[in-house]
Amino acid sequence: MVFDAQRPWPADNRASIDVAIRSNELYPHAAERRRHRAARFDTPEELRYLMGIAPRPWLADEDMTEGRNEVNTTLALLPPSDAFYSFQGFLDARRRLPGRDGPPDADFNPWPVLKPWVSRMLMGFWRVGDEGDRGRLDTGYGRTGRPQDFAAAQALPFLQAAGLRR
Repeated sequence: MVFDAQRPWPADNRASIDVAIRSNELYPHAAERRRHRAARFDTPEELRYLMGIAPRPWLADEDMTEGRNEVNTTLALLPPSDAFYSFQGFLDARRRLPGRDGPPDADFNPWPVLKPWVSRMLMGFWRVGDEGDRGRLDTGYGRTGRPQDFAAAQALPFLQAAGLRR
């Protein structure tokens, strides 16, 4: 979670973020070393853990950030033809546990033209300890097994947090 209702958007429109030391996850900037909950899959159990309302699942872990060096970057999507999206081989020894064998997000994210960006954004919109988010998770994805049910339920709270709806 990089921005939320408790973290106002920067006046200069420059998002200050930190990249986890051993993953590609982004977190709000902090000058000191910080630990962040991390999960391998977007299961209801792991989302409850990330929300701070359930114990750590077996495969969940922590990311570490330490924002010392500022780097100016320009973000852009790779073209759909990039090998990142189409490579079918293995980059390292096969892992014994379930999960990915290549770069993070490479084997379970579809090509950008097929990815429902709005659904992914809404699926990632939740607040630590928020009982409303937990209720929507439990009655949506937690009950049906369909992550898009949680994403759809988060649309109104997202719009309200963004100041676009009352």
